[in-house]
Amino acid sequence: MASQRDTASWLAETNAFDWLLWMPLLLQINREITRLKELLEQVKQVAPQKVLTGKIHDDGLWGAGLARVFDIPCQQRLGAELGLTPGDLILVAGGAELKPHKILGHLRVSFANRLEGKGVPVRSSVLSFVWVDDFPLFLPREDGEPGVESAHHPFTAPHPEDLHLVKDAPEKVRGQHYDLVLNGNEIGGGSIRIHDSALQRYVLTEVLKEDCSQLEHLLEALDSGCPPHGGIALGLDRLMAIMTGSDTIRDVIAFPKITGGKDPLSSAPAPVNQSDLEYYHIAVREDTTTTMAGSDSG
Repeated sequence: MASQRDTASWLAETNAFDWLLWMPLLLQINREITRLKELLEQVKQVAPQKVLTGKIHDDGLWGAGLARVFDIPCQQRLGAELGLTPGDLILVAGGAELKPHKILGHLRVSFANRLEGKGVPVRSSVLSFVWVDDFPLFLPREDGEPGVESAHHPFTAPHPEDLHLVKDAPEKVRGQHYDLVLNGNEIGGGSIRIHDSALQRYVLTEVLKEDCSQLEHLLEALDSGCPPHGGIALGLDRLMAIMTGSDTIRDVIAFPKITGGKDPLSSAPAPVNQSDLEYYHIAVREDTTTTMAGSDSG
């Protein structure tokens, strides 16, 4: 991170809003400083990122923790940009790729839940739908190793306008992957698939460095001629939970499971009749192998 004296120029040159999220919040959260620390500790399990906190004072300047990092001109510039007012609590996280977004996203939801639990309205009761598209096709590997990995899955088709970038700059390619979001919750997602065998093989072997020997049947099928295709999967349980105001999908799920994955409504899993096994040509064989443990030798 830049030193205090050159922070303002650094922000202007690097467009730091690409990797910093700023969250002005109600002072009510600031009064519960102990619980705030607890929340910060909890979200570290999601993403081990450093989160700086500070209160906006009456003179518009930031608390001591943030003031050590951002000089006064920078504070004033960001305060005007974000519409910060005295009493707001601001949280700042920085880091590589989407890690700061992830931790601040969890904090945002946690704070909203806590405020609503105290009777402070945060979320609207209106059903607001939005389509999210133009996702990156590839992301840097999460394990920190060189290379990229699929943002969605390795069969997602690249955006037609970005085909020329697949070989030269795969990190800049947009994918034909889309999500349907309702009130901040993903309720559906899907993609247009790669239908060209040569492109699919190149993505697997050259971009993702994967062994595609187990997928030769797919590549052969694509070689035989495959039309453009795609799809979407909807989370009906999540949709119903949102529309009914339920806190969990367990309240609306059609066939809820209990411990061990058992379904009390249909009594599944259950033994299968021999006649049903024979009908589907299924043979069940018991494992007769036994292991002798602790036996004497000699």
